[in-house]
Amino acid sequence: MLAIRGKQSLLNHWYTEKRNVKEDFKRFFGEEIDSIDVVALMSDTDNSKLSEQALYGDIYFTAE
Repeated sequence: MLAIRGKQSLLNHWYTEKRNVKEDFKRFFGEEIDSIDVVALMSDTDNSKLSEQALYGDIYFTAE
């Protein structure tokens, strides 16, 4: 898992994120990959024991 935002993030604010999933995988696991089967997006409160609500907009992948 990779945490992109934390408690310092603004509430009621849309964020745009851009990640190089292939590079993230290499950085964390030390392996080169050619394809990705699954990407999971999650919002949770396991550590804070609070409640949350998250809305996700359009998600897409590009060759860049």
